[in-house]
Amino acid sequence: MRVLITGKDSYIGLNIRSYLEKHNYSVDEADMLTDAWKDYDFSNYETVIHVAAVVHENAKSSDWEKFKKVNVQLVKDVAAKAKAEGVKQFIFFSTMAVYGQDKKLPKGNVINKDTPILPTSMYGKSKYMAEQILEDLVDDNFKVAVLRPPNVYGNNCPGNYIAAFRTITKILPFFPYAYSNSKQSFIYIENLSNLVRLIIENKSCGIFMPQDDFIPSTNDLLKMIAEATGNKIRFSRFLGFFVRIFRFVPLVNKLYGGVSYDECMSNSFDCKYRVVSFEEGIKKTFEDEV
Repeated sequence: MRVLITGKDSYIGLNIRSYLEKHNYSVDEADMLTDAWKDYDFSNYETVIHVAAVVHENAKSSDWEKFKKVNVQLVKDVAAKAKAEGVKQFIFFSTMAVYGQDKKLPKGNVINKDTPILPTSMYGKSKYMAEQILEDLVDDNFKVAVLRPPNVYGNNCPGNYIAAFRTITKILPFFPYAYSNSKQSFIYIENLSNLVRLIIENKSCGIFMPQDDFIPSTNDLLKMIAEATGNKIRFSRFLGFFVRIFRFVPLVNKLYGGVSYDECMSNSFDCKYRVVSFEEGIKKTFEDEV
């Protein structure tokens, strides 16, 4: 099986390549930073995996044209070329952000089958625009699989959301215990890579919303990180009382608020894509520190 990843040297792309190669795939990467990809022969590949994207959490309105150019027009052009040159399957990395759902307290924000698509960020809006374009390209000879992963984590993952919580376990011996029902979805990079493999091997199409087998609260996450790195952290329900008083403070929502997928939305392939548990994924993420 020959696969082309469009978007060179990204964290997700490199890990998918490594994982697929271990399963005897032939994988190439195409650099999308120049127009050289337009001369690339796509006809040699059964599947194209598109990971190239612009991601700015604090984007300005002036960045919208860049979002459209990379996250919309580039996707359209790459997919059209892939279809025209006989590629049978196109795998597109979208995002949970297409739902436009933010973290919430006290019980977190759970995305289910009835949650509407209402992106609010430029990243989410551009990704959903690309999804709609790809939907129009689907036919019997060109299948499209769209992935909407939550926070991706793993060893050496840049901008790792989980790494920020590692800092807390280093500097705080006590942490307020609060909002244990507020959960946050994550997907370990190996589980995400295995999902891609299953999509390819089963020639699947449609929308996929993967997540790990365990959806942690902030307290769960800190406890697991501390255990994985040999640190100790204690939780105080007394301090948690004061945290609840200030629940409307943005920092409290950032630390304790959660947004997650309803578990029934993430059971693709009977959950066989989950080859690493969340607890084991945390250990692997910080294995260099042990």
